Amino acid sequence: MKKLVIALMALGICSRPSVAQDLIPNDLDIVSLNDAGDIADNHADNPAISDNGRFIAFQSAATNLAAGHGGFTDIYLRDRQNNSTIRISQGLANSPSNGDSTRPAITPDGRFIAFTSLASNLVASDSNASKDAFVYDRINNSLVRVSVRSDGNEGSQDTGDQVSISDDGQLLTFIGGGDLATPAAANNEHVYLHNRSTGQTTLVSQASGTEGNGASRRPYIEGSGNHIIFISEASNLVAGDSNGIGDIFSCEVSSGTMSRVSLTVGGSEITDLASNFRPIIAANGRISAMIHPSSQMLPSDSNGRRDIIIHDNSNGQNTAVSQHSNGSLGNHNSAGSAISEDGRFISFWSDASNLVDNDTNASRDAFLYDRENQNTFRINLSSSGQEADGTSSQTDISGNGQFIAFGSAASNITPTANPSGQRQILLMRNPMMAGSSSHAVPSLPTPMQFILFGALLGLAARFRAK
Repeated sequence: MKKLVIALMALGICSRPSVAQDLIPNDLDIVSLNDAGDIADNHADNPAISDNGRFIAFQSAATNLAAGHGGFTDIYLRDRQNNSTIRISQGLANSPSNGDSTRPAITPDGRFIAFTSLASNLVASDSNASKDAFVYDRINNSLVRVSVRSDGNEGSQDTGDQVSISDDGQLLTFIGGGDLATPAAANNEHVYLHNRSTGQTTLVSQASGTEGNGASRRPYIEGSGNHIIFISEASNLVAGDSNGIGDIFSCEVSSGTMSRVSLTVGGSEITDLASNFRPIIAANGRISAMIHPSSQMLPSDSNGRRDIIIHDNSNGQNTAVSQHSNGSLGNHNSAGSAISEDGRFISFWSDASNLVDNDTNASRDAFLYDRENQNTFRINLSSSGQEADGTSSQTDISGNGQFIAFGSAASNITPTANPSGQRQILLMRNPMMAGSSSHAVPSLPTPMQFILFGALLGLAARFRAK
């Protein structure tokens, strides 16, 4: 019998605990609803969650979420406590907006919601015919434009697709043309920081007072407001930038220190172009997550796909997020990531079919990576463990890691069915955190392990017979 135990341990059947690879969400609910509880009649995307899970902001072109829809994509705020939904991108005098609004971001307390919009009737004197960044104050029911110069005047060029907001709602980062602050170059997109307390707008994509000599995009501000991460084609933001491609940079706001984070583990620059997906940063600037196709960032990366990679700014180490718990990288692209403030949890979507065992739905799924345990879990499942019959999209995770939201067109994974086939916003508690009623399902042994296990049981029977 002792020999049998040793053999089992060698196979990993007794000595290695099963890795839970599917997280069964018993509390997965649709939140893209109107006051009457009706599901949005058009796609809902890009959720943003408050820390207590009460408030969820999202974008949708649905006509039934609030009265007076104007035919454009709008930003909505769902209050799960009061079962109410309001339209935030509201025109002056309660008129419908006259342009698309997208990409909301929310503060942990759910008070401030930032977004970008092409609408020209959200605030007075919007005459630049360009996309701008706005902040809605839920307590005061007020909307202000923040993509302005320090004197309050508007810029002349688009703000870009995304705006990011600090936890206190006072600092916002976005991209804009060259006329929002000095120094700046009029023909380049630059990253800016706007301070709502002081009204000041400053240029982030610069070095020692010289503006970046290439376009910068996709900024994201860490919760404390002291670190901003972004992509830039500029070659003059840090010394030794000679690869001639776009890189990912992190700026410490308090000191103005700029560092490049898209580097090899040894600190060398890479020669593959950075992905156009927005990088994110957490843990007070220590942990950066980025979507990158570069095999140079991960020595074992040979899949030729976009991977989500964590860069630890304290030690220069790179770690794959879009991987199976056994370390195998995804066999297809991954993106749409969000990160908890402590850097432990990263949610994302992936087209890969090998991040968990028994992924057979041939569809884009939503995942959660736990850096503490280095495990990857699939989360877009029904309470009985059934695979989703529709694709999942952009994810978000609350700053405290308690709640996860994602878009899904599946009709079979929530208690309330989604018969329309449109993407809806789904919300769940993080099954890895205390207070969740969801549970983990361990991976089954492989067929080969079953065969070997059966053979060893036979040997055990023979030992007992002697």
